Amino acid sequence: MESHQFQVVGPAGPLVTIAGEDLVLPCSLKPNISAVDMTVEWFRLHGSETLVHLYTDHEDRNENQIQSYRGRTALFKEELQKGNTSLKLSRVRVSDEGQYKCLIENQNWQDDVTVEVIVEAVGTEPVITVTDCDYSGRRSLSCESTGWSPEEPDVFWLNSEGEILSAEDTQTDRDMEGFSV
Repeated sequence: MESHQFQVVGPAGPLVTIAGEDLVLPCSLKPNISAVDMTVEWFRLHGSETLVHLYTDHEDRNENQIQSYRGRTALFKEELQKGNTSLKLSRVRVSDEGQYKCLIENQNWQDDVTVEVIVEAVGTEPVITVTDCDYSGRRSLSCESTGWSPEEPDVFWLNSEGEILSAEDTQTDRDMEGFSV
């Protein structure tokens, strides 16, 4: 390897995280040369808008960053000197799931690595609503919870002894942030 060449390395496998947590997407130079004078670009591999974070000319330049990432990305500036170009992604969302590319370049050379992010989510605390009595004197209960991912949750109604009660059909919807029940 010539002195101006470097290799970009990342994690061995997918990164699994929980929605709402902060996540570090590992990326670094091999050998551990300084990236301070280089361009570091993080972007998504799918979609029309792709820029997640851009560092060039010694500063972050995120004017063209995807809107949903505004204020949630950061490089470890003190670590650039050591070749660490990892990206911190704050308050991960289900919609952040997918493949990211870390591209590093100087005047003579460039290399990149792909990082896969898998986001799991446990839905919001269930909210139970009680409606008025119907003509037979029975009450009706409704339960809502959102943000379940990657799988659709199962819903069970239990009495105070923990026995399963019968219920109407469950309505489940899916959006960018997961399943809503």
